Amino acid sequence: MARFFLLWFIINTLVFSFGIDTDMVYQVNNKYIINGRIPRFVNKEKPLEELTPALKRVNKEIEDDFTKIKREVISSALQFAEEFPNSTLLPFTMNSSYVFTRNDNEVFSFVIETSYYTGGAHPNTVYKGYILTKDNYYELDDFFKDPKEARKYITDSIENSIEMNLLSAKDGRTKKVYFDHAKVDLDDATYYLKGNKIVILFQRYTISPYSSGNPEFEFTFEELRKFLKKGWIGYLPIHPF
Repeated sequence: MARFFLLWFIINTLVFSFGIDTDMVYQVNNKYIINGRIPRFVNKEKPLEELTPALKRVNKEIEDDFTKIKREVISSALQFAEEFPNSTLLPFTMNSSYVFTRNDNEVFSFVIETSYYTGGAHPNTVYKGYILTKDNYYELDDFFKDPKEARKYITDSIENSIEMNLLSAKDGRTKKVYFDHAKVDLDDATYYLKGNKIVILFQRYTISPYSSGNPEFEFTFEELRKFLKKGWIGYLPIHPF
């Protein structure tokens, strides 16, 4: 996921009737450090008018997710400081940022990365992907004529990739990066667009150990053509719905 941040560019110059501002959150003391760059959609042409329901929904979801983790970090830090006042583990930390993975003035996608530490051996990192037009906020199933059939194909493909990787690992040809008998549940993943690909990204510990990070699996629109709703066939949706 670190490669995303090589794609960073100034996003306040998006060529839309709406755009994005970045809310900066910085709270620091000897118990915790909160450092967040939070995207927020705004109507740049007509700032006094309301956003579309889709953009309002995204703004609320992003704010709610950030606030939930921030409260967890602060609460954990205060409790830990009370119980272990001389510990060197403090301050607990939270860092959140985002980057665009597709921006073609009609359909765009971005990923929010939030890393936080509340004690233990490692910090935790979670990702949340978004796919939007001005008027639509897309869930994974919204791409498909028959979501159940499409999910089965995607799940089977991922499980096959995991099995092939495990077999290669036994022969010493590649590093084992997945749990044995890992069961793929797409509800444990988030997703985003990268060019003409849908990327399925799993959170840590769902199908692999911490050392493997957040595994990703890519599916092109062409590969998924038979499952896609008409508007999503091709590189750029003509009439997304």
